[in-house]
Amino acid sequence: RLNWNAWGRGVAECMRQVLPAELAAKVVPA
Repeated sequence: RLNWNAWGRGVAECMRQVLPAELAAKVVPA
């Protein structure tokens, strides 16, 4: 059985780090 709480935290942490960079890349032209 997967530990969904730990998995969810891992995904949330990853998204929290990745999404701001993705948004910044879209908003601010390289």
